[in-house]
Amino acid sequence: MEKKSLTLEEMQELVDNKANELAGKLGRKVLPLLFNEKGEWIVGYIQQPTRSAVRQAVDKIEKFGRIEAGDFILQTSLIKEESDVRITEERPEFDGINMGACLAALDLIEVNISVIKKNTNNIE
Repeated sequence: MEKKSLTLEEMQELVDNKANELAGKLGRKVLPLLFNEKGEWIVGYIQQPTRSAVRQAVDKIEKFGRIEAGDFILQTSLIKEESDVRITEERPEFDGINMGACLAALDLIEVNISVIKKNTNNIE
């Protein structure tokens, strides 16, 4: 079956299965990227970034914004051999795809905030 003629649901199932396969091989969570550009599917896969990359990305969010931080994760964690080159290709017609991929890359960053609060009013 040709990828171009697949429905969104069919493509989603296909890329989710591939992401699960890659996650098993790599031992890391894998996020699939799926874009439709003029009726053509563009697919990419990002592996869970390293702790160091996450730290740097969080710093970039504070200093430069979400797109810059997402681009950093995309550059360091995109599984290039499994991803469409148009995701990172430096051509104006693919800027929207690249920006979407940058924002999606931030979904892999999980930060847990401590839920313990010091409350001196409730001391027994």
